[in-house]
Amino acid sequence: MKTEFTIKDKSGKEIICQGLFSFYSEEFDKDYVVFYIDNESELILASYLPDTEPIQLFPVENKKELEYAELEVKQLMENDNAKD
Repeated sequence: MKTEFTIKDKSGKEIICQGLFSFYSEEFDKDYVVFYIDNESELILASYLPDTEPIQLFPVENKKELEYAELEVKQLMENDNAKD
């Protein structure tokens, strides 16, 4: 993926983010994105609505959903590292 997008914080300040992976879950009927905020090293996982401008992010809602998404991200990272 590796796509740049912008979100706004609570005060309305624009924050530039770098998307690393995105994927869809049939089980939860949601799209997810893994990203980081420029100048920070923490990875963030959120669900989002595709094809919306600006992007709308939502927190992962429960433990089962989080476990699923973490496993998916791990597999995506392993596949990405195998390409290098």
